Amino acid sequence: MENPYDAIGGLPALEVVIERFCARVRTDMEVAEFFVWMDLDKQKAHLLAYLGQVLGGTRRHARATMRPNIAILPVRQRQFEVVVDHLVAALRELGVDDPLVAAIMERIWPLATQIVNTGSLRAAAV
Repeated sequence: MENPYDAIGGLPALEVVIERFCARVRTDMEVAEFFVWMDLDKQKAHLLAYLGQVLGGTRRHARATMRPNIAILPVRQRQFEVVVDHLVAALRELGVDDPLVAAIMERIWPLATQIVNTGSLRAAAV
């Protein structure tokens, strides 16, 4: 099986996913606070590079972890789950099938250890 990055259609598809994802999280009151103060265009570029790397693309993000980006904000497990749900929805809007969404989530869920910085972590499934 090809890597998830190539399987969804590479950079052009990931750009659409990121656009839809950002539109979704910006309007979700449970997580919008994380995105309101950001330069969203700059953040999209970081998301493209970081998620592209996580999904198996060849482009490398300057940082190996998301930790420095979110260190100033308290992030709870529930908020991480809401954000991931928006990513899943954006992938499905693009027409990504369930097995591929599951393969992508296998790479995304472990990132909770880099992002959640309050309370306890728990494993989650799609």
